[in-house]
Amino acid sequence: MTKPKLPRGIRQRGKSFQVSVTVGGTRRTGTAKTLDEAKLLRSKLLVSLDEGEAKTARRQRRGMTLKEAADLTWDRHWKNSRSANNQWQNLKAVTRYFDMGQQVSAITQSDLYQWVADLERQGNKPNTVNRKLACLSRILSTAEEEGHLKGKPRFPRREIVPGRMRVMSDQEEADMLATLEQLGHHSTAEAVRCLIYTGLRVESELLSQVGRDVDLGAETIAVYGRTEDGSSNKGKVSRVVPISDKVFDIYRDRKRRYKEGQLWPDLSYQSLRRNWTEAKEVLGLGGDEQLVPHTCRHTFGSRLARRGATPWEIKGLMGHTNLNTTMIYIHLFAEHYRSAISLLDGADDKVVRLDAERAARFM
Repeated sequence: MTKPKLPRGIRQRGKSFQVSVTVGGTRRTGTAKTLDEAKLLRSKLLVSLDEGEAKTARRQRRGMTLKEAADLTWDRHWKNSRSANNQWQNLKAVTRYFDMGQQVSAITQSDLYQWVADLERQGNKPNTVNRKLACLSRILSTAEEEGHLKGKPRFPRREIVPGRMRVMSDQEEADMLATLEQLGHHSTAEAVRCLIYTGLRVESELLSQVGRDVDLGAETIAVYGRTEDGSSNKGKVSRVVPISDKVFDIYRDRKRRYKEGQLWPDLSYQSLRRNWTEAKEVLGLGGDEQLVPHTCRHTFGSRLARRGATPWEIKGLMGHTNLNTTMIYIHLFAEHYRSAISLLDGADDKVVRLDAERAARFM
């Protein structure tokens, strides 16, 4: 006796029936005890999928709003990333300027130029403007991935013109650390020392460190990468920085104290900035606008260049994606050396003769 032919999408498995239907690439499955129940389940699943397809089609016809794209981007890329705080600030800049209820397809290149002009009028520097543009670019990429946008407008990123880079002298470093300690800001003093001797970025790298990032046996720190839009690069290690003897004890003590948890739970970016500014005022440097916590990173790179590290070594330790960024430090000290060479110009009448005893040491 032949078995009755089962409707499409229904298969008998032992004493039960397995139901599987697919509409528009979306699959739904279920199990029923009898054939009649399986047929009923199949009908319900088809209706459900048809309604879902219709809803998706309506949504695609309606388009995606900027708010919907921003919310989706936040959930997918930024919410749990190490740069969440930074991206939240960038996102606030987007929401302040744009109508978040408008369709993503309505944003034009002209809108972007006008936004950039507005940001620059507010005093935003090129780097800051570019970070905010990258935030919006990531949001529009999400809309593009969801099929609500066919190509993004071109983003008018600002050119970064290297200016005079502020670095800390050895004496300034000593004065800053001593003043922070005198003011009772011990954790900030530790963080500043670590910033100077690791070259880490303040918020996204140093203050987001956890115990497992630090290998005391190998004396190294694993630093996690950032993409252009600030997302966490899926937790991939972008570089490994050796721990200097200057800060080894700090990392050892913090790892013992906090185990595998956050290594800087006693310090936020806001409190570090506040304590840094207080120390600047005490030192009489309150008017030096370029002396900011990020100066520690410049100090790290400039000291490496001054002491003979190659551009590739500096690039690797600092996590630069572009060698041109690294070359700023090299050019900085090329100017320094040029100043030294200029001492030779027209100096024939100022030749200093070594005495015999000193000269003998160079023989």
